[in-house]
Amino acid sequence: MKNNFTAHTVTLMLLIITANTNESFGQILSYTNAPNGSLSSVAANATGTGLLRVNGAAVSGLPCNTGFSTSNFSSTTTYSSSLAAVEVSVTPNLGFSLNVTGFTADLNRSGSGPVSIRFAYSTNGGSTWAAQSSNLSSHSGPCGKTYTLLWATSVSVNAPATLKFRIYGFNANKTSGTEQILNLKIIGTVSSSVVSGATGYNIRYRKTGTSTWTNATSTTSSGAVSGLTSSTTYEFQVQTVCSGGTIGAFSSSATFTTTAPACGVTSGLSAINITSSSATLDWNDVSGATGYNIRYRKTGTSTWTSTGTTSATSSVAVSGLASSTTYEFRVQTVCSGGTTSAFSLSATFTTLGSGASGVPAPDHVVILILENHAYSQIIGSSAAPHINALANDASSALFTQSFAIEHPSQPNYLDLFSGSNQGVTDDNIPAGIPFTTPNLGRELINASRSFTTFSEDLPSVGYNGATSGAYARKHNPAANWMGTGTNQIPATTNQPFTAFPSSTNYASLPTVCYVVPNQNNDMHNGSDPSRITTADNWMYNNLNNYIQWAKTHNSLFILTFDEDNGSQGNRIVTIFTGSMVAAGQYSNHIDHYSILRTIEDMYGLPYAGNASSPITNCWKSTAIAARPATIASSNGVDNKVTVYPNPATSLINFSLDKLPSSPVLIRIFDIAGRLEREYQLLRTKNLQVNIASLPAGNYYYNMIQNNQVLYSGIFMVAGKPVTTEK
Repeated sequence: MKNNFTAHTVTLMLLIITANTNESFGQILSYTNAPNGSLSSVAANATGTGLLRVNGAAVSGLPCNTGFSTSNFSSTTTYSSSLAAVEVSVTPNLGFSLNVTGFTADLNRSGSGPVSIRFAYSTNGGSTWAAQSSNLSSHSGPCGKTYTLLWATSVSVNAPATLKFRIYGFNANKTSGTEQILNLKIIGTVSSSVVSGATGYNIRYRKTGTSTWTNATSTTSSGAVSGLTSSTTYEFQVQTVCSGGTIGAFSSSATFTTTAPACGVTSGLSAINITSSSATLDWNDVSGATGYNIRYRKTGTSTWTSTGTTSATSSVAVSGLASSTTYEFRVQTVCSGGTTSAFSLSATFTTLGSGASGVPAPDHVVILILENHAYSQIIGSSAAPHINALANDASSALFTQSFAIEHPSQPNYLDLFSGSNQGVTDDNIPAGIPFTTPNLGRELINASRSFTTFSEDLPSVGYNGATSGAYARKHNPAANWMGTGTNQIPATTNQPFTAFPSSTNYASLPTVCYVVPNQNNDMHNGSDPSRITTADNWMYNNLNNYIQWAKTHNSLFILTFDEDNGSQGNRIVTIFTGSMVAAGQYSNHIDHYSILRTIEDMYGLPYAGNASSPITNCWKSTAIAARPATIASSNGVDNKVTVYPNPATSLINFSLDKLPSSPVLIRIFDIAGRLEREYQLLRTKNLQVNIASLPAGNYYYNMIQNNQVLYSGIFMVAGKPVTTEK
């Protein structure tokens, strides 16, 4: 008596039957012999489904060539609706009803199959079952031998309801015993529900349990009503209107329940406020949602962790995470009535490294790698005046005990990029590439940072050949991870040096980049001292402008060598130059692994391979100089940044005067360069941060949009002195 349910609209079938027309007599549905359970006939104006095994009923090897066989019957002697059974369904077409007078089936069981049989039916989708009052007996016999069981009972089903009929088997000697169904019939009629002589119908409906009716009319045996409340049960009655205006009494009530609104899948997943052990997960609101279910796991694992409770808002904080670990998470929308959507697509985030203390976070790091010379061949040599000037610069740290890992060249480049030589011990193109192991490039990309290698003489973007001109692939470690698989990086990260930004555009540099001169300019080809001077001049001519820029723009330059000349214990030159560097000479032991670990800690990345302790003793304990810039707004107009109050005690506000065109990442550091907080402006131009737990002192912040630091500044907590940004 109801059809086409939605959250707010339903079509009511008006079934007040005073006379039956268009009846189909005899049998409503029949099945005969088909092993797959397909029906042999269904009466006109009705549809049916084939035989199905339910509640654990199973195929047992089909001992008989005909009939529908099933097994896995229980040895219990007591009937229940949860026992194994065979089910068939039939539904009258709209405007029709089923008038059942009985059920019959021809059965045969194996000797160990179910002794007891009960028939049962449901008219409410299987929520409740009406069964025979006593058991029927199933007899044993060879295939094809049949024993007819009959249940004479009256059942009426009005469209669009469905009649489900089950044959339950139990009291079996063995679960492997089978029951064979040869024939099955549902006996009765299919009748039209049109009232003879009716000219129309009056309809009234209301929420169950209320007293006020809402009225409607129809000239046919159905009527659509709208404006209903979702997930709500209604009752309705129908009154027949006949010729001359005479009317009958209202029918008895029928009920229906409207559905919940469609529950949409959320999008826009991201993670903010990331620390070494926690993060805030964020996603877009879904209209009509009453809450969200969240699950997360370490990438590459199979077990999900649920947040345990449904979040009433579009963000949730999770804690107890492992440091330096990449996680994925998904969100499921919960709507009114308890309906849920599918889980969203995954988003990923990486927790900060627990060892990041004492390491600053430069906006950009440029790493120049030169070739095959020992510390003693460079420092103090008149052939390298620019490198020696850099080593003594007021913004440089010279490491006097810096060492390569091994010989020859290529394994050292791999060590610096991935914390391992990946089993490579020579300079040939490695077997088994592209590699799928962790590496600095992929770690940066996973953390929404960026990475590029700029190689001199590389003939094209993504070139994967061994050589071209004086370019040598063995000096370009990231080329070994180009691909789309696990831990691999896009071919677009492999760029010719001609793509290195000009001096007016260093802000567009990736977060970290390797610079690899060709073999004529990296001290590889030629002889000393001329090749030393050639490389020294190349560095000055091509990178000095960046080195000077880095000193005032929270950026870092690293010069190192792949290996020594094979005679000095692999001791090499390594120099750090930048605005955050405390000038001097440092005698602590460092190597390619510790340089890699230092860069990973700068950005809270996981640790690749043998990445060892970070370098923490060469950094200034003062804040990075502020750098005014503009944040792009949604309408393309420059966006003013306001940070207040300053000084602050418990709360500080970051405010843009216009909505940003893309998310803005806000990072707060202490005076030693340690990351304290990380937030993101999403679909808003204001962020208020609780800083009550921060110790008194000076703090600096930067604001990142589209992977570029566009604004930085200083604020003070609890009255410590601060230098005003200019």
